[in-house]
Amino acid sequence: MKRIKIILTLIVCTSFAYGQESKTPMNNIKVNIFSPIVKTGSFFYERKINTNSSAQLGVGFTAYNREGIKINGTFFTPEYRFYLSSSKEAMEGFYVGPYVRYQNLKIEDGQTT
Repeated sequence: MKRIKIILTLIVCTSFAYGQESKTPMNNIKVNIFSPIVKTGSFFYERKINTNSSAQLGVGFTAYNREGIKINGTFFTPEYRFYLSSSKEAMEGFYVGPYVRYQNLKIEDGQTT
């Protein structure tokens, strides 16, 4: 319960932070800062294609180990994003985005029979 309260507090605090000025960049690199809480890491690269769309590639890994159960793996997520706001450029505002994810996980149970 304490962990959930900490996560919610961090989400609320970071939702008001802005990492860029009003001019939209062509490239954006993102890191999920909450991933280490669940022993994963995820990194994303987004590139503006034109005024209303962008492409993003996500890469991540996990190395979860608890009570004899180990989960190791990686994922790759390519995504196309179409931004719906006509007053803002790509990489700003609300978007819809189809994506595909390739995920390779290995699960081991430490118990022997």
